[in-house]
Amino acid sequence: NVQIVPPADIEFLPPTFSPDGTQIYYTVYEKYLREKMQKIGVLYQIPTLGGTPRKIIEDVDSQIAISPDGSRMVAARFSRTGGLWLRSLGQVDPLTLKGTEGAAAPFWSPDGSAIGYFDGDVVKRVDLLGTPPQTLCESPARQARGGAWSREGVILLGGENGPLHRVSA
Repeated sequence: NVQIVPPADIEFLPPTFSPDGTQIYYTVYEKYLREKMQKIGVLYQIPTLGGTPRKIIEDVDSQIAISPDGSRMVAARFSRTGGLWLRSLGQVDPLTLKGTEGAAAPFWSPDGSAIGYFDGDVVKRVDLLGTPPQTLCESPARQARGGAWSREGVILLGGENGPLHRVSA
């Protein structure tokens, strides 16, 4: 039992390991816009064995999802352009995916060619070839928490209070 990041009076989102297991990525809600009653997250990277956290990007509104091949990460942006941002692990600047404004809780297709996400009351997918996002279904989960996409084309969706739902990709 080793403490990697000291406790603080801020909200942490669930962490994600780098593909090689040497780094941990986590989002912390450090800022609060009282006039809009919204939290703004900051994504950090820290060595798995501890050390000094490195700020990756501000303006994050979800935990990150790392691509199946381990080369890219995606997360939802809070403001500015909004939507999903995509970043290669070796890059500094992320790319905003067009048409994904309002996105939350992103997850990868098994082959890494598409990203699923929640957009209000619907579940959508965006192919990374540049095609516009497609609506897959109405969101069966209230307060979406995420999804998992199988090689068989099945997506499992979860909400804050369950249950899990199965939809076709």
